Amino acid sequence: AAMEYKGPSADSFADDVPHTFEYAVMPHAKPDFAETVKAGILLNLPLSQADAIPTCGPIVSSRQVALSALRPHGKGILLRLYEATGKAAATTVTLDLRFQTVTLADGLGNAAGTPETIAGGKLNLNFKAFEIKTLLLQ
Repeated sequence: AAMEYKGPSADSFADDVPHTFEYAVMPHAKPDFAETVKAGILLNLPLSQADAIPTCGPIVSSRQVALSALRPHGKGILLRLYEATGKAAATTVTLDLRFQTVTLADGLGNAAGTPETIAGGKLNLNFKAFEIKTLLLQ
């Protein structure tokens, strides 16, 4: 198992410091890796109260592709998606119509391609197994 380091702390990985973790067992009749990943995300990122109601977030058509980041970035939004099941996947991401262009970015959010026009609020993407895509929307 891997631990994700979230921030500086003298006790982050020290010995003799109590650590707590939560785990779950998910019985199932046949392996459905997409559902297992979804259940893990829901366990690790429980719902929280928000002060505002979003109008509409991105909608990802494939169960194999997970949305892992959605945050403000410059004058637009950074969107990070990944293929979660180890198999190539095609998906359509439906976006708010105010987004006109998409630019492929590196893992740090720096533009790594040229802006492309988003047609009708729909973005068609192809993923290799476990591929991560970071997109800048404007």
